[in-house]
Amino acid sequence: MKKILVPIDFSECADNALNYAIQLAKVIKFNIHICHSIVPIANNAMYGITVVTPSEDESYIDRTTTFLKTFAEKIIEKENLNTAETPSLTYSIEHTDANKAIDQLIDRHDFDLIVMGLSGAGAVEKFLIGSISRKQIDQTKIPTLLIPKNATYRKIDKIAFATDLNVGDMDSIQNIARHFCRLEPEILLCHIHGLASDFHDPYSKANIFLKNVTGKINYPKIYYRHIQQKKVNDGLLWLTQNGDVDILAMVHRQKGMFAEFAFGSHTQQMAKNISIPLMVLPEGNEVIGW
Repeated sequence: MKKILVPIDFSECADNALNYAIQLAKVIKFNIHICHSIVPIANNAMYGITVVTPSEDESYIDRTTTFLKTFAEKIIEKENLNTAETPSLTYSIEHTDANKAIDQLIDRHDFDLIVMGLSGAGAVEKFLIGSISRKQIDQTKIPTLLIPKNATYRKIDKIAFATDLNVGDMDSIQNIARHFCRLEPEILLCHIHGLASDFHDPYSKANIFLKNVTGKINYPKIYYRHIQQKKVNDGLLWLTQNGDVDILAMVHRQKGMFAEFAFGSHTQQMAKNISIPLMVLPEGNEVIGW
């Protein structure tokens, strides 16, 4: 069975992401593993890490291990997990920083998806360019689903994938279909550009791209929408507010659309308004299996 990794720090935001992951796992039939990181470095508080001094290490690790065990057992009982009909939930404490912990867990257990919390208004910028979470997005080998603080799980009927019509997006589109195929959502391929659509031209880049998609990806509910907007961020904001979508998905590139989203002038605007989960797919993420 496929697996979801959920890093937690016992915050309200992380708890919300875990709840979303559990409800999602129940319908897409993924197992769940929650991890908590402890780093013995004083005065270096960062997202997803509990900081302790060397003298407090052993005692704190024991207390945290007990707390995590109780925390997990309550969730298992409340959500009726670990049965033959429901996903399993496992947990671990990792004695390293959050990024290394996630990387090591992915290498050891072949996770298919990471689900992480995304803070509320004004904090998306901190999350995206913070030292730990930015590195995680840069280095991760698997898709990451970021859950806003106030987002609750709802049936996923439509996933919007923001594309620049790059042939490399084929694997990402297939990955979306692979992860969510049990829900049979519409996958809406959205191209944001300042010029009007040239879809009427059979030899346009958009048409050629879509022919490749339909020829290579065996998923029937893929559609296309051109959004005329000079700035990508404005188009994305409009899409999240007016597109009736349940998840916004994007490929992370060092340069290009996602870089503009993360560091452009409209970051604060997006941070205050985005309320749906954001799925970040690593560039060149080859699909293995279905």
